[in-house]
Amino acid sequence: MIPETKVDLVLSHSFAEYAVVSTLIDYLTDNLKKHLPEAVAIINLQDGVTTVIAIVLAHVADSCMGRFKVL
Repeated sequence: MIPETKVDLVLSHSFAEYAVVSTLIDYLTDNLKKHLPEAVAIINLQDGVTTVIAIVLAHVADSCMGRFKVL
């Protein structure tokens, strides 16, 4: 069984991510005068790039520094 604190952390991360995404979409549409489909495309591109960068950096860290334990 998963301890409640881990579930709480996952839920809080999801809520924070949704808050940031909705705020960024509001900023793009209101302040930068982007249309909604263009703002959503920017958000999706940003999300994809951060995911790919995390995977690449994990591979580089694993190959250069070797495996190590994480607290």
